[in-house]
Amino acid sequence: MKSGMTDRDDSIQRGKAERRELEAAGWEPKGRGAKTIWKSPADGRWYAHHQAVEMKRKGPTAAGTPITRP
Repeated sequence: MKSGMTDRDDSIQRGKAERRELEAAGWEPKGRGAKTIWKSPADGRWYAHHQAVEMKRKGPTAAGTPITRP
C-alpha cells in the first residue's frame, strides 16, 4: 500500500531540504521555486539550483577553489 506521497510531493520535500542545506552553508537565494538561483559564498557567482547543490555537496574544489595544504 502506498503512503499517499507522490513523486511530486517527494520532489517538493527534497527541494525544501536542499534549500535549507544551501542557506545553512551560506548560499544566498534569489527567487523561489524552480527558478531559484544561488550566490556562492566562495566565489560570489550565481548558479542554478541543481548546480549549487552539487557544488555544496562536492566541497571547495567544485567551485574552482583549490584546497590548499600546509
